Amino acid sequence: LIEGKYQPMTHQLFTAAFITLNPRCYVLNDPRTGKTGSLVLAADYMQRHAMITGGVLVITTVTTIPDVWAGSIRETLPGSLVSVVHGKGREAALAAPAEFYVTNYDSCRISKKAFIEAVKAGRIGAVFIDEVTHVGNPTSARHKAINEIVNGAGVLVVVGATGSPAENAETVFGMCRMINRNKLPVTTKTGWLDLV
Repeated sequence: LIEGKYQPMTHQLFTAAFITLNPRCYVLNDPRTGKTGSLVLAADYMQRHAMITGGVLVITTVTTIPDVWAGSIRETLPGSLVSVVHGKGREAALAAPAEFYVTNYDSCRISKKAFIEAVKAGRIGAVFIDEVTHVGNPTSARHKAINEIVNGAGVLVVVGATGSPAENAETVFGMCRMINRNKLPVTTKTGWLDLV
């Protein structure tokens, strides 16, 4: 199973197993506990066992694209086809097959149609949203664009990850609406705020 540079810690294997058993879930492990590695291991398992078809879209901050995500994937799964989907070549990168597509939130907003097309064409079969609090504002253009990619295009496996879950009720609503909208007891932000 493990081909790469690092031997996973036990809790990372448990987290990866949790993800594979819960196709729409949150990974809220503490900072610096290897969430990235857990997500990569889960993706590899799901791809190898045909639990997802197509690649995994990782949405993260610009600063973590090269080292934290693309680098970690290559170190954990040597030989994996990793496509960095950022900048002027983002739409061309999305058009080619890959096991992992790593992008940032605003690229999803700018090239929303290309991401939706990649999902509908089967090139993207799962979405991992790193620092999911960044899409917590349900009225923002960023949230709306990623919501159309994730929920509008029908992605079945969606994982939100953060080591610092939101304390703001509106942000929590936005995160829940993105990952598990069908399990919310209400459908509007106002209804949510009335509950808390």
